[in-house]
Formats: sequence, structure tokens, C-alpha cells
Amino acid sequence: KVRFTANDADPQSIVEAGVDAFQINQLLCCPWDCQAAPQSGAVDVPDLLALLGAWGGPQTPGTTCDLDGSGAIAVPDLLELLANWGPCP
Repeated sequence: KVRFTANDADPQSIVEAGVDAFQINQLLCCPWDCQAAPQSGAVDVPDLLALLGAWGGPQTPGTTCDLDGSGAIAVPDLLELLANWGPCP
């Protein structure tokens, strides 16, 4: 989901806005499938191993195991992964 807002305090003025260099680098259909690409389409052992391999540190390049968006791999990420175990919806 992406949302942009442009406004001006003066109701009589014209507001112009633009967005430059917008790109989507990765589209995730199943955010819990955090193993390195290619993703399997299921939350399974390789995802658990990727999460544990990145434990305590910052996001590992090529993986998306920071499931809660905190910037670190920790218990909430593990709980999120386990809660979504199995085939991706």
C-alpha cells in the first residue's frame, strides 16, 4: 500500500505535487516466506533457518525475516513466522 498526500494551507492556491524515482524492489505475496530468493510459497524449515541465521542482527541481504519491521530479528519475528507456518494463502 502506498499513499501520497499533497496540500497547502491556503485554500485559494493550486497545489502541484510529483513523485520522482518511485520503484518497487520486491513484491511479497507471502511476507512470512523469508528465505532467500526464490521463495517457496510456504512457511517452512528453510524460512525458520533463515530467521535463526539472522537472529539478533539487522536484516540479512536477500531475506525478509524482519517480519515486525523493527530492524532486528528477534522473538516477535519468530512468533510471527510460527503463527503462519504452512502453505501461504
